[in-house]
Amino acid sequence: NNDYIANVTATEFNFTDAESIYGIKGIAGYSYIDNGEITKGKKASLEGGKIGGKVQAIYSLSFIDDTYDQNSLGFMRNNNEFNNNLAFHYNLMKPFSVFLNLKNKINFSYNRLYKPNAYSSFSMSYVLEGEFRNRYSFHMHAAWAPVEAHDYYVTRTAGRYVEYGKWYHNCLTITSDQSKLFSVSSEVGITNSYDFAIQNGAYSFSITPTFKFNSKLKLGYDLFYQKHNNNPEFVDSDDEIDQIYFGKMDRETVVNSLNCSYIFTNKMSLDLRLRHYWSLVEYHEFYELNNDGILQNTSYTGDHDINYNAFNVDMIYRWNFAPGSEFLINWKCAINAEDDITKNNYWKNVDALFDYSKINSFSIKFLYYLDYHSVKSSLKRL
Repeated sequence: NNDYIANVTATEFNFTDAESIYGIKGIAGYSYIDNGEITKGKKASLEGGKIGGKVQAIYSLSFIDDTYDQNSLGFMRNNNEFNNNLAFHYNLMKPFSVFLNLKNKINFSYNRLYKPNAYSSFSMSYVLEGEFRNRYSFHMHAAWAPVEAHDYYVTRTAGRYVEYGKWYHNCLTITSDQSKLFSVSSEVGITNSYDFAIQNGAYSFSITPTFKFNSKLKLGYDLFYQKHNNNPEFVDSDDEIDQIYFGKMDRETVVNSLNCSYIFTNKMSLDLRLRHYWSLVEYHEFYELNNDGILQNTSYTGDHDINYNAFNVDMIYRWNFAPGSEFLINWKCAINAEDDITKNNYWKNVDALFDYSKINSFSIKFLYYLDYHSVKSSLKRL
């Protein structure tokens, strides 16, 4: 579109004291879009506090107004938000007992809509992570939402929100010594509503073994599984009768990834990644959204089940032929398949995947770094 003009400009600063104990940083951004009609927007964030030492306390706030848009030159999930965050850290970085180090973090998050100025959500979280003397490590994460949240984005309608109930989340990750020829990382997580009558939530697990055959060849595999039960999600809207519909959804997701890297020399390497993503979504009840954000039963029916598969291959050859300079060859292959015919068997999805068309792309990148001082010295010798 020759009449379309987009500009996104931002600046940032970062100041710390000489010992890097106290600091403050911030970002300010501006967007301008002219598509026959001019739209201007702004965003800003500020973060500061005690950022170093055993005990730390950091406060941050950020806002994005309702007209800011950087998607022409980047990616932004949402605008129209005003967020506050307060975090306390207690870190033990010297070995003690069975630990090499131990870190604690408590976080409070309070979010509002920018326009209109309305409550959105409040949550708390606690993180405990550390490394043992045998180089095993762990990460524990717990989060709570002690009050209901108002989600203004999922409704796809300005000024309308759906109220989500109180919830809690727990997650644990264990990782073995990554310097060994064989290592593994595993994670389990659960999210549930405090309202046991609703019985909605999710659970997940993942396992990631890694094999180092030698100093050149490394192979990694990652399996991720997640199951959502009875989660309310947006399905449709009817502008003529000013009605928004939600459905109670079950979603099952399986992701398999295989990563292989081979180092030819200290300047040349080859990386290969294969990934299959499968997600099955099935709805079994529908609701109307009231103006107060509460869902009520409806006579609405519709077929919104989704069976989605994605298969990707990424291969990158990299040659760092000079300091700061590199030559890249990249091959990508992608298959995307979506339909409303649900296949509950994982292997049936794999078999049907290659019946769909695939997209192949090749790219070559050549980057050469010129040192101004070296070039200047060479010209003087001529």
